[in-house]
Amino acid sequence: MITKIAPGRIPAPPAPTRPTVTTFRTGPVPSLPKARIPLPPAVSVQCIDTASAPVWVERIFDDSRLIPLVLVSLSPHSGRPLIDPAHLAETLADQAAVVFLADPAASRAMSERMPDHLDTYSGAVRIFVPNACRNDPHYRHPTLLVDPAQPQDAMEKIVRRIHGTAPAYSTTTKLPRPLGLAAGPTRVDADVEKNHLAAENSRLQQSLRRDNQTITQLRREQRRLTKQLRDLQKAADTNSNRALPPLCHADLDEQFRYEVTQIWLWTTSESERAAQPLADYELGPDWLASIDAMDQADRRDIIEATVDVVTRRAAHKPSRDVHSLRTHTAGGAPRRRRADNATAMRCSIKKNTPAAARLMWWVRPDQSLELGRVALHDDYRLR
Repeated sequence: MITKIAPGRIPAPPAPTRPTVTTFRTGPVPSLPKARIPLPPAVSVQCIDTASAPVWVERIFDDSRLIPLVLVSLSPHSGRPLIDPAHLAETLADQAAVVFLADPAASRAMSERMPDHLDTYSGAVRIFVPNACRNDPHYRHPTLLVDPAQPQDAMEKIVRRIHGTAPAYSTTTKLPRPLGLAAGPTRVDADVEKNHLAAENSRLQQSLRRDNQTITQLRREQRRLTKQLRDLQKAADTNSNRALPPLCHADLDEQFRYEVTQIWLWTTSESERAAQPLADYELGPDWLASIDAMDQADRRDIIEATVDVVTRRAAHKPSRDVHSLRTHTAGGAPRRRRADNATAMRCSIKKNTPAAARLMWWVRPDQSLELGRVALHDDYRLR
């Protein structure tokens, strides 16, 4: 004989000798009794966490469970259910037990213990009918996909499935499988699921295209910033290498000689200094003033050219273009000589620049040097 249970009422066990069944409410999940006793309806929604996942898997496949168990999974995007479990439980009342996954860790714990074809994820809702077995076909325990924009549609489908097929429950008799839930999905449901999957696939593809565009833009920006950083580092290194020695002397003559010596030390390796020493040199009457008046070449370039001249290595550098200064520009003009028989020489300070600056000096008969002046390409004045 089947005894019908009024909604919200839990009947007493038919005999004192039968094990007492614990009512499940929100909180820790108790272990299941081994006797084949129908579980009482669960009106309140319950939460599956990592610790209780093994117990809930056991409950799903416990053949003493006589009411459907509705499992609500989490959205992979928000980490929350797409449908309100509490509202669903209130709507179903005593016709089914509603449980939901607490977090992604609980979802993984359930997935590890469930057969692959009965796993529930991505915000879907699965209805586990009574007398469930691990080898049941997936359609015996129907899955309903939830559209985030229309969760009420999924709610109505779940309620129709449960209310349209819910049997009367007995505390003494095992009921047969509900035919409505045991049957495969209807054509309407299959079409709805197909359309939902197609829409989800389209949404994911659009999201993938946007992500790929973002990745492309980020890579382009990374290349731009990397080049900018490399240029800044190169400029910093160049500026560091082009630095002048500090100001150490109030006397301009002494400061210039100090700078020449320091640049020689910076630009000449220790092994080359003996072969390229600084020769004796003097500063001509126009030398320092011509440096101050020169805007087309910076002081560092002038001092480096001076170091090449006084170490006599300028003659071995094609870029310096060392040559004798002539009495005039006509071809075959004699070398310019001073009354003390010193010979005028000229070289480039920096080539391949507009109105390239030149350095002019005298070579005395004793081979000592006198720095004359710096001037532009067309300026040959030297005294």
